[in-house]
Amino acid sequence: MKNTKFYILFLLLSSKDKKRFLEFLCSPFHNKSPRLEKLGEYFYSHKKPIKEQAFQYVYSTKRKYNDVLMRRLMNGLLEDLKKFISVTQFLDAKIETNTFLVNGLKEMKQEKLLDEVLSKQTKLISDNLKNDSSFYYNRFLLETEKYAMNLSQKQLKLESRFSQIFSSLEEFYLFNKLKYYCHALNQKNIIKTDFQILYREEILKNLKEGHYKTNAGVMIYYHILLLLLEEDEGINYKKVKKLLQENHYLFAQAEARDMLVFAQNYCIKQINRGRINYLKEVFYFYQFSIEKNLVYENGFISPQTFKNIVSTALRIKKGKWAQLFIKNYSTKVIKQHRANTFNYNMANVHYSQKQYGACLKLLQQVNFKEAFYGLDAKVLMLKTFYEQKDFEALDRFWFSFYMYVKRNHYISDAHKTSYLNFLKFTRKLMTVSNSDISKLKKIKTEIQNTKPISNINWLLEMVGKKNL
Repeated sequence: MKNTKFYILFLLLSSKDKKRFLEFLCSPFHNKSPRLEKLGEYFYSHKKPIKEQAFQYVYSTKRKYNDVLMRRLMNGLLEDLKKFISVTQFLDAKIETNTFLVNGLKEMKQEKLLDEVLSKQTKLISDNLKNDSSFYYNRFLLETEKYAMNLSQKQLKLESRFSQIFSSLEEFYLFNKLKYYCHALNQKNIIKTDFQILYREEILKNLKEGHYKTNAGVMIYYHILLLLLEEDEGINYKKVKKLLQENHYLFAQAEARDMLVFAQNYCIKQINRGRINYLKEVFYFYQFSIEKNLVYENGFISPQTFKNIVSTALRIKKGKWAQLFIKNYSTKVIKQHRANTFNYNMANVHYSQKQYGACLKLLQQVNFKEAFYGLDAKVLMLKTFYEQKDFEALDRFWFSFYMYVKRNHYISDAHKTSYLNFLKFTRKLMTVSNSDISKLKKIKTEIQNTKPISNINWLLEMVGKKNL
């Protein structure tokens, strides 16, 4: 039963929502089956459910287990759980809930009550600080309803109403058009981007002339777009950074985080071009996202983001900061990845401080099969053996790592090639003599001309150390 769709979804509910789901099942408005109510009770009160036991709980201990009937019950309970999630999402979204109430009252021709609800909707929208896509869309819907109300009441002076309708519609359109244009350009190395952007030049011309300059979201995506188009990069980067600093609170957490990621991706692109000073900018955005609670996704820091934060800190020699971050924030990673997150990242800190014994001790506690840290932990262990000059252990580990990559069907072809190239050049460095200058020069040239290749900077650093 633990692998059923219902149970997997049920476990994701908080304790409070599990109780609310049970209350939901008890309401005949939502659920007319007493058996589903009983089955819900069983799951709520049993941490280790057994299907035969659940069946008897619903029917009786005397009734013989029927798998077909049990499957029907589980499907029915799954449908009720999906309905519960939909209803709770709907009720939590006050503006959207009110919009449906407006539609219902309009159909019932309750103009007096409709006027009251529209006034409440106006206040809800004006009090909403999150001026993202849904804000403009909801404001547009509100203005169209107000227009319809004014029209039915034969109010003829509608100029201001039209102005609000057009303004909300245009801002909703621009915000989303710029946002998804940025996403499309950002993915141009992954997906084919031969799409056409209608009125692109007209839109950019209007924005350049200062239209919508008071709309923070439109302005942020406009300057991100210019960054992606590589127009006046230095000026636009500073504008994006300043706009995010001043307006991040205006957007929902996910929206603000996406905006920060665009800025970070620009910095990473500059680093890849050799402009290493942008590492400090990437680190600044990580610090900013931590300080403003934008680093979290569904209440947790992802293992990948955690690793990126620590590795960036180490690259700019912020080892003490990285250590404190790991100790204070590793508990913010989802429980199943928490131990690996702590052990791998703390091992990386010790490696950066040349504390190789402490590094290896922590790496031995890492689960190498785990997706987020397995391969990186193997790379770090290989580098540690190399730096320690423990060539016997290095030789054994190199071979097992090589076979692991070769036989792994879950690694993409590009990543597999990258790791195999890394291993190939590590092997060459293991065997070449320090005095063989011509061979070292040849290896360095080969590394520089090989793509893709993992840990290229480390490989080049090791060539340099041999050539001292």
